[in-house]
Amino acid sequence: METTHQRQWLPALAAIDVRSLAVFRMALGALMFWDQCIALSNVRAFYSDEGMLPRSFLLSHPMQDAHIWSLHLVGGSVLVQAILILITMAAALAVIVGWRTCWSLFVAWALVCSLHGRNPTILYGGDVVLRVMAFWSLFLPMGACWSWDAKQHGVASPPPRSFFGISSLAILFQVSFIYWFTAVLKYGNEWTRDGSAVYYVLNADQFVLAPGRWLLGFPDLCRWLSFGVWWFELIGPFFAFIPWRTAMWRILVIAAMWVMHLGFGMCLRIGYFPVAMMSIWLLFIPSETWQWLSSRWSKLNLVTCDSPPARLGWRRTVAETFAAACLALVLLWNLWTTDSQKWNRWLPPSVAALGYTLRLDQSWALFAPTPVTDDGWMICEAELFDGSRIDLLRSGQGVDFAKPAHLSSTYPDWKWHKLQVNLASRSYEALRQPFADYLASDWCRRNPNSSKVRNWTLWFVREQTLPHYIAVTPQKVKLAENRLFISPP
Repeated sequence: METTHQRQWLPALAAIDVRSLAVFRMALGALMFWDQCIALSNVRAFYSDEGMLPRSFLLSHPMQDAHIWSLHLVGGSVLVQAILILITMAAALAVIVGWRTCWSLFVAWALVCSLHGRNPTILYGGDVVLRVMAFWSLFLPMGACWSWDAKQHGVASPPPRSFFGISSLAILFQVSFIYWFTAVLKYGNEWTRDGSAVYYVLNADQFVLAPGRWLLGFPDLCRWLSFGVWWFELIGPFFAFIPWRTAMWRILVIAAMWVMHLGFGMCLRIGYFPVAMMSIWLLFIPSETWQWLSSRWSKLNLVTCDSPPARLGWRRTVAETFAAACLALVLLWNLWTTDSQKWNRWLPPSVAALGYTLRLDQSWALFAPTPVTDDGWMICEAELFDGSRIDLLRSGQGVDFAKPAHLSSTYPDWKWHKLQVNLASRSYEALRQPFADYLASDWCRRNPNSSKVRNWTLWFVREQTLPHYIAVTPQKVKLAENRLFISPP
């Protein structure tokens, strides 16, 4: 039989203050809106049939599981794709203000998943964080505080300050899984023995920013940072579940995680991943913190909150049961990523299909199992009919194979960066020609009065990172070419 002590500490560890849910909701909506702004700026290139991945090519060259769906496949025009993106942006704004919060979250989550299914070649870790956290938010009273819904409904008496259920435990575990399983996947010499991981990461010029290049000048510090990051990812989340002085431990863990991700964001160009990771730790802000803040700023009191469901009605019972099943699925999925042969029998195709359908598929292999050692940059050399040669990836500038001074800043955004990283891999070899054909066609469309493209060659200049700061000469690798390119009319 459950003891009184168990009834006290379990909710304390798994409950989430509704004010923490509120600030997380605002951050989640803002991230969704930011993500869709980037998508809108690339709508022609990445999502329309005029771009580098037409629907016909995607359907004839499967790049993802068949159970991954996309509403964005209903039309291939720029207009259709832009309308769907604008709807997602509207839903994200509704999430921020908490208007029809449950339905707004569902629409935003569904359309974000749909957009990810439309073009899997540009996805990275931040996208996975965004969609899985949006999924778990569907089970929580995200509009219970500081929302339009709460203001409209009002309350007759002070509502509960926190929400406790399997779904709250699930989303907190999901946050922890990101760190635990990336640490397991990173278990190797570079992270745990010789401490060379940060050295290799900061030598990847396609990622590194100015503070990272500066940090590379301190080899001993880089070595200890390799050990420190790995150990903190492994044991850091455990401190958030200590049943003694939980509030104190959580504040310390949140602060430490924010410092770590701020460091990642300052040293590496990895999109909004650091911001997304900082945002999900808002869920761990304890009630004691809000009480301390509200004693100094009365507007933080729960005077305009709609009460979360207090009793287990049949709808919440079904939702919590489904959340428990999904949590088990996510745990199995992450275990499978660590050793697919060992865990295959626990993740049969029917169960995996459910994971893909709900877009709970995930792998937290950021710079794992070993940091990248093959750095480089891409050049799309085009010959025009007037004999001149231009680089289609750099707005028609002259072809120059010399290494850019600040390589990470040459990409329009992190989606273009991820795409070019993938194209250098053999797994995406079939996509190289459609990609370069799009660049050539887009150049002709944007420059109607210039000479047309006669042919193109796609190059990757590979620069391998060797230990002990040993310099190597970059090597040109021809990825694809089209000597019979037909310019659009």
